[in-house]
Amino acid sequence: MKRILCIIDSLGSGGAQRQMTELAKLLHQAGYLVKVVFWIHYENDHFLEDELANNHVDFAYTPSMRKTSTRLFELRKVLKGYSPDVVISYYKGISKLLCVDHLLHRKKYKLIVSERTITRQITRSSTAKHRLYRFADVIVPNSTTESKFIKEHFPFLKDKVIAINNFVDEEKFYPIEKTVGEYENTNAIFVGRYNEAKNIPNFLRAIAKVAQTGRKFHVDFFGRNIAEHCDALVDELGIKDFVSFCNQSSTIEEEYRKHNLMIIPSLWEGFPNVLCEAMCCGLPALGSRVSDIPYIMEDGKNGYIFNPKDVDDMAEKIIKYMDLDAQTKWKMGKHSEALSSARFLKKSFLNQYLQLIND
Repeated sequence: MKRILCIIDSLGSGGAQRQMTELAKLLHQAGYLVKVVFWIHYENDHFLEDELANNHVDFAYTPSMRKTSTRLFELRKVLKGYSPDVVISYYKGISKLLCVDHLLHRKKYKLIVSERTITRQITRSSTAKHRLYRFADVIVPNSTTESKFIKEHFPFLKDKVIAINNFVDEEKFYPIEKTVGEYENTNAIFVGRYNEAKNIPNFLRAIAKVAQTGRKFHVDFFGRNIAEHCDALVDELGIKDFVSFCNQSSTIEEEYRKHNLMIIPSLWEGFPNVLCEAMCCGLPALGSRVSDIPYIMEDGKNGYIFNPKDVDDMAEKIIKYMDLDAQTKWKMGKHSEALSSARFLKKSFLNQYLQLIND
């Protein structure tokens, strides 16, 4: 029975942490001996630790790995103590150290390193990291965009790169049956905290342009710090009746199902989990031509793609969608369901990892 060691910085409530926790559970259920190691512990955030414990997955909090100057030494102790056949890293700092260890100790285990972000430019740091990745067995970006970037800029790694998209929990994110009539009025949702990447000011300007045409619609924004940054702009644009700023929701899946359109106007993204979640809940989508959004969506079939830097283009795509008949919008929602069931299920996520582990 193969022994698999999964390493990440923490088991706090983040996207990578949720993905690794589920991967560890699935591998355990598939009959592997699995251990999760982390070195940052949050006193009031035990949810993922409880998830592992409740599913009988071994995990270890190793605070000795916090110190970067001795982390390689402490990592070596963890490796010697567990003797894994396969190591899966979801933290780039550890991924680099594992590559060093792999080089020094002549590949005593299969090393799978995961890339969880989009590399936006070549720097000395990113170049050094990818050079170290020569000593990994497999590099697993969670996006097609990052996979293409690595292959293009570091062609010596191209045979090691295999993209595996994040999964969406189908037990949580699932559609409810909507009637065609529920698409008559546009009730859209945006999910994400306020920051430059999310492009919220330009999105509000696009909403204002659509409102000026006399069309009736509403967009609910769910996320941290949006109101405090955007209330003044909403007043200036005169769109109070068209938008609402809501707090983060611990049951965002219920909010998806209350709406009939997802809009994601980002200037850049990692892997856009919120888009995948919304599609799993049966929502058509309007999205930026960035990152994996054009690969996840099918332009013209389950929504439309726009240039996020062009407010006019964004507004035009919103209008184009709103002017569709309700039957066509309903069909777009069904197409989102079909795409998500083929691409984001746990079974597919697990099977791709199993193939890497057993090759």
